[in-house]
Amino acid sequence: MKVSYFETARYLAPRQLPAEWPVPPDAYDRDAGAQAYRGMIERLQFVEALGFDWVSVSEHHYSPQRLTPAPIVSAAHLAAYAQNIKIAVLGPIVSQSNPVQIAEDLAMLEGMELILKAWTEPQPFGWQGRHYQFRTVAVWPRPLQQPHPPTYALGSSRESCELAARHRLGLGLSYAPFEVVGKATRYYREQCEQYGWQPKPEQVIYRANILMAETDEEAGKLLEQQRGARRGFSPRGRVRDALLELDSRNIVGEARTPNVGGVLPTNFVGGPDTVVGQIRRCRDEVLAGIVDLMFQIPASGDLSFLLRSLEIFGKKVLPHIPDI
Repeated sequence: MKVSYFETARYLAPRQLPAEWPVPPDAYDRDAGAQAYRGMIERLQFVEALGFDWVSVSEHHYSPQRLTPAPIVSAAHLAAYAQNIKIAVLGPIVSQSNPVQIAEDLAMLEGMELILKAWTEPQPFGWQGRHYQFRTVAVWPRPLQQPHPPTYALGSSRESCELAARHRLGLGLSYAPFEVVGKATRYYREQCEQYGWQPKPEQVIYRANILMAETDEEAGKLLEQQRGARRGFSPRGRVRDALLELDSRNIVGEARTPNVGGVLPTNFVGGPDTVVGQIRRCRDEVLAGIVDLMFQIPASGDLSFLLRSLEIFGKKVLPHIPDI
């Protein structure tokens, strides 16, 4: 098992933002934005020193909280300051972009098939597909990793799982309950077997929210503050039992509860021992070799809590990860 830290360039507004969506651009504070990008580098260097395997970035638009509309630019910004940690671009939204440009950018679905051919075809070629038509494609520079960088398809449907298996790609899943993503990964592995290969553990990535604290009780209280004390969750007394129960109704607190009001579930919640157990259960049920973690902060927006959570995870959870 490996662990990736999901970095989103967290923007903390100095004043309350308008409630409407999308948030008007004139509400953007340049100083706060500059601090968000400085914070990316501070956290990159912090998690690298702690021993995380990867830092990942993704594509988000119209967001007053996540300042990563161009993940390849974000990755380049991080790469300038990284020493040895791997940077994962998880990832560009291919359907909104030019696949050839993505192939070129990442070297420094039909779209995925075109990207793979652009990386691997030794001679210029033409492409006449349903969505993209190019008279000539010849990508420079060639990718450093051969035949191409580790590549993942989003496992959100049977078709995408089949595409990943057919092209020997990894599979990426996010936020859904263990039993849901577990069905997807098992189907993906069945398809891989039909195509005559078996994916390595690191070819399955599971992105999830985590609320990491010194104790289960502290994590429970913070989760209650974040979610407004939703029914069925008790932050006191039997927190450890509730978090580890993992029955058909709940996974790590309320991670199997519905996506209420557009808020994504928190998949891992608790102190170090509890989180280790949850990750082990995730490995068994999801069959993932990499967890890509979005560390949560209190509703107050206290970024010092983020650094403390990362430190707790790095010192008390990360040493157990290689054995999972």
